[in-house]
Amino acid sequence: MIALTAVIVPAAGASADSKTGCPVGTGWNEMTVEDVAARVWPALLDQSPWEDEADFRESAVRPYDRNGDGWICLKIQWGEELNPNSHWYGVEQFLPRDNTSNASNAT
Repeated sequence: MIALTAVIVPAAGASADSKTGCPVGTGWNEMTVEDVAARVWPALLDQSPWEDEADFRESAVRPYDRNGDGWICLKIQWGEELNPNSHWYGVEQFLPRDNTSNASNAT
């Protein structure tokens, strides 16, 4: 089973300097919108509501690119990370977020 989990993060204040990059911590990767769609699309179940990878990219992935730079952060968690006592080790959870949400480096 695959889960695409939305992470809702409030927008940064207008007075704050613009930052890019992924949050500090393990597992976050800064990737292009196209790379994220290409990575996640094959893992989705056949019953997904998107017609193809392009539809998925534009309607489900690109909205996370709030600053329009073409980059977002993606963290992939496997079943054993989500619940070590679970026997559903095949579960993969994708956590997307914009590369300005809790960024670790200033531009």
